[in-house]
Amino acid sequence: MRFMPRPRARLDPAAITGAFAPDGLHGTTSECLARQAGVAKPTLYVHGRSKEAMFLACVDAETERLLSRLSESDLRTRTLPPRARVAALAQAIIDHGRAHPDAARLLHQTARHASSSVAAEVDAALARPSARLASILRRDTTAACADRIAPALFGAAATLATAAASAGARAGAGEYEATLLGDAFASVLEPISEDPTADHTQEIDLY
Repeated sequence: MRFMPRPRARLDPAAITGAFAPDGLHGTTSECLARQAGVAKPTLYVHGRSKEAMFLACVDAETERLLSRLSESDLRTRTLPPRARVAALAQAIIDHGRAHPDAARLLHQTARHASSSVAAEVDAALARPSARLASILRRDTTAACADRIAPALFGAAATLATAAASAGARAGAGEYEATLLGDAFASVLEPISEDPTADHTQEIDLY
């Protein structure tokens, strides 16, 4: 009789993100990770190496998901005026929080920490959405202005995304707030013509 090898258990990244989201890296036990993933603790480490490596993988995966939303919003609004584009970018961040509440809590509240072997890499991953916003906004304003307002826009939209995640908001939630952000931030965009020597080449992230 031939015995077929047992299939290896697969780890669900969303489940592991759900385990890390409430309390971050240091507040999450290995037992909690294994329970959320639905596997035995030894299996968890066979697949995920260390807890730090699994945490970084979750942050990277959720960052990529948010970056994809921002890129889609950018492409969809290329022909629209800056006010509408800024509102759409804010809405993309809010929608990410509504659709993936654990991811929003992880990225916007609990991921950042000071002491671990992956802390610097986590910080680098968390900086990417704001940097992506800046690169998108360079289509509508000077590079210096885009770099200056992108962190503030991202922070405001992330706060709304976290609120949407906590409230279990319906589809389309935050549209009014996103419109307000579009109005506020578009009003301070510097016309590109004021900076004729600036390099307005847009940076494109490759996935």
